[in-house]
Amino acid sequence: MKLKIDDIADLIALSPLPTNNSDKIMRANSGKVYISNNGILLYDVDESLCYAHAIVDHILPAYIKMAGIKFQDIIKTNTYEELNGAGFLNGIPYFKSCIKIVTTRPELPPKPPYKKPSLDEVIKERNIYSEPPLYEKPSFEDVIKYCIKHEKQYNHNHEELNKYYEDYCIKLEKQYNDRLEKLNKYYELYCKKHYEQYIKKCEEIKQQYIDKCKKIEHQNKYLQREYAKLRDEFDKKESDLKKQANNLLCGYEERDKEMIESYFKFILDHSFYPFEFGGNTKIEYLPEPKVLLVEYDLPNLNEIPNIKDFKYLKTQNIYKKIELSARELQNLYDDIIYKITIRSIGEIFQFDEKEFVDVINFNGRVSAINRATGLNENNCILSVQIKRDDFGEINIKDIDAKSCFKYFNGIGSARLSDITAIVPIMEINKNDKRFIDAKNVKVNDYTNLAAISWEDFEQLIRELFDKEFNQNGGEVKVTQSSRDGGVDAIAFDPDPIRGGKIIIQAKRYTNTVGVSAVRDLYGTVINEGANKGILITTSDYGSDSYNFAKGKPITLLNGGHLLFLLEKHGQKARINLTEAKEINAKK
Repeated sequence: MKLKIDDIADLIALSPLPTNNSDKIMRANSGKVYISNNGILLYDVDESLCYAHAIVDHILPAYIKMAGIKFQDIIKTNTYEELNGAGFLNGIPYFKSCIKIVTTRPELPPKPPYKKPSLDEVIKERNIYSEPPLYEKPSFEDVIKYCIKHEKQYNHNHEELNKYYEDYCIKLEKQYNDRLEKLNKYYELYCKKHYEQYIKKCEEIKQQYIDKCKKIEHQNKYLQREYAKLRDEFDKKESDLKKQANNLLCGYEERDKEMIESYFKFILDHSFYPFEFGGNTKIEYLPEPKVLLVEYDLPNLNEIPNIKDFKYLKTQNIYKKIELSARELQNLYDDIIYKITIRSIGEIFQFDEKEFVDVINFNGRVSAINRATGLNENNCILSVQIKRDDFGEINIKDIDAKSCFKYFNGIGSARLSDITAIVPIMEINKNDKRFIDAKNVKVNDYTNLAAISWEDFEQLIRELFDKEFNQNGGEVKVTQSSRDGGVDAIAFDPDPIRGGKIIIQAKRYTNTVGVSAVRDLYGTVINEGANKGILITTSDYGSDSYNFAKGKPITLLNGGHLLFLLEKHGQKARINLTEAKEINAKK
């Protein structure tokens, strides 16, 4: 009978093997047989038995011979690489040891056609393979062994983790210490540098503070000097005002017409308001009917403060002005004008202790630009006449100024802010019968002022002071020649502090001016109700004249002052008293 290769494999697996005890044991499970195209392979052979040698030396050759298979050689090996190189390990897992039999395998029969399984076969096969394996409950001993095993693994892993943690902590601590040391070193360097910068900055700030203190100290000294200077000027002006007020009060009590006019003008001009305006008040007193005519310069619309409020802008750190609207400003202007009018009339009646005035005619004038012509015009915008008895019947503290003005039948436009001109109830006569027309007198470097006629000298003085006072809006008038030592010229200075009515006397003398001329000038100033007197001469004054003029509103100007004023206003002349005496002697 001829054996096939598959039969040889089964025979090898079922072959009896000799043992040391000479027992015949069937070792069907001692090894596994694999048949490939290159031959027969036995693997997983138990080396503790003398199994491999028996198969190789005795059983296999006999079976192979019985099968009629030619073989080249029988190889015994334990090397995985050698078997793989021979083509035996394709699809076979790793094994302990094996025996390879190299044969010449006959050609394989053709592959049978694929047969599609039936539905019953598929269901049967699925039922077989879908049955879950039987659960085998582990024994108590297996559980104990498993727990002991895993406890050992846990302890071992825990020790390794502790050791790793300690090593990691040591590493981190070292890194932290190194980092901290670097930071400390950097911090020391930074602090040192920052401290040096701080010291340098402190020195700069200290020096700036010292410089600023010196500057402030210098400014304080300058401001103290200026304050002292202004204080002296203020004290002097205050003293002059007190003297002037006393002189005017004395003239008022004597019921002198011009002194009464100057007295009430002084009161109105020095009435305090929170803003500046006007200052050119004109007054005429009529003794017989006891009427006082007042022409008062009222503020125009541009002189009224138009600030309503201030708003703080936090983002810009500034205060922004909030101005009145046009209508609000017009209403405020009308209210202020009416209040100034009633207040001025009340002040006159209040300070008229002797009751020299029974009726006040108040004309309010405003200087403003006419929008139609673009010219500056001075128009009367309101006029009212009030009796003392009627004014005394009202309670001035609780009145409405506009209503009070209408109550006394005052004349004015419906809206005073329009500056509409009206015809006043009464007007002041500005023409003084003593005033004459002025004429210009020409002089040159050869003109001897002490030798010219006294008429030309008075006109020259008028022209000179007209130029001087015109700088501030003043005016100078020349009076009729009287040769009586009276008034030669009258100057009207609109300045509210140092201005007013000024009496000017000119003396073309070749000898020293006596003290009697100075006394006469002072008397004229008092009689005229003037604020000041000026005596100017081609010669000079004695010590008696200067002593008398000290502390009085009198200014003494000699020949040197006269030449200086002429040169100041672009004219030149000379004064030669000896030559003038010779010329006068020949006449």
